Formats: sequence, C-alpha cells, structure tokens
Amino acid sequence: MTGYIFSPLIPPWHAIVNTIIGLLVFYWITASGLHFSGAFFADYLPISDSNSYDNTQQLYNVSRVLTPEGTFDLAAYEAYSPLYLSTTFMLAYGLSFASITAVIVHTGLFHGREIINRLKASDPSLDDVHARMMRKYKPVPQWWFLMILVPCIALCFVTIYVWPVKLPWWAMIVALLISAAFFIPIGIVQALTNIQVC
Repeated sequence: MTGYIFSPLIPPWHAIVNTIIGLLVFYWITASGLHFSGAFFADYLPISDSNSYDNTQQLYNVSRVLTPEGTFDLAAYEAYSPLYLSTTFMLAYGLSFASITAVIVHTGLFHGREIINRLKASDPSLDDVHARMMRKYKPVPQWWFLMILVPCIALCFVTIYVWPVKLPWWAMIVALLISAAFFIPIGIVQALTNIQVC
C-alpha cells in the first residue's frame, strides 16, 4: 500500500489510512462498478491503461486532430473520433481535479485563520521550533530572492516569444498566479502528511 513512497514509516498513520481508503473506494469499488456496468464505453476498453483510444479501439492518433502549426483543430476532431480513456485513467484525471479543489477548501477551512494570523503578525512567539533554531543564523536578504525571481520570470517571457510554444503572455501570468495560489495549501498538506498533491 505504501510502495509509491518506499516506506510505511515516513508518512503519519492517518495519511496512510486515508490513502488506503481512497484506493479501496475509488480504484477497487468505484472503478470496478463503472467498468463492469459499461459506463463511458468501458466495455470496449481495458479497465486500467494509460493510453487513450479512438472510436475503433485503436490508440488515439493525436496528429490527426492538430493543425500544421500544432494547435487543436475542432473540425478534424469531430471528423476523426472523440477521446476514450480507460476507467482507472478517467478516474485518475477526475480525482486529480477533485484533489486540487479539496486542497484549497481544506486549507481554507482548517488552516485559514492560522495563515491569516501568520501573514498579519511577525511575532517571534508564533514561530515553530525550526524557525526558532534558524533565528541563530543571519537571514538571507530578500533582494537575493528577487535577483533570482525577476530573471527567471523574464526568461519565461523570452521563451514564449522566441520559441513557438503557442502560449500567450497573459497565460504565463495566469500560470504564475496559479502557482503562487497553490504554494501554501500544497505545502501545508505535504508538511502534515508527507504526500505531495500534484
């Protein structure tokens, strides 16, 4: 059950139990029920496979739904085939989106007040044991971090303008904002459970 983290001793027991319950409920019971009921054309697909298929049970040929510039062609998609996924692959996608939403909701409900208090006050009495230990050392100046952040963001924009990645400038800003919004919630979940939400 804990093979993906290589040791049952690293995460706390509640994280392992939660993972086992999720595995049983979603991948044994729900996936079996969906697959053997024929939902989402599961009768024609393997129960667990990471490939995507077309309407003839062949591997999906993505190049048939792209323009020569590499963008999505809706007319070619409608002429070729919808995308079909195996039951567990479909569940993995759905649960990934659900877990991202759950991380935000959980963090807001259970740790929201603490996050707000930490952002408002820089009271040393609120520090945990690691922060108190680190106070012995001279802090790294904030401008050092800015000297890394600004060139990295600039290189992101250079990349999207120099190479044909088909990413507009505003999408780069949205991607940076999404990363910033998830930084604290994902960090809290990983700190408490040693399990990374991707």
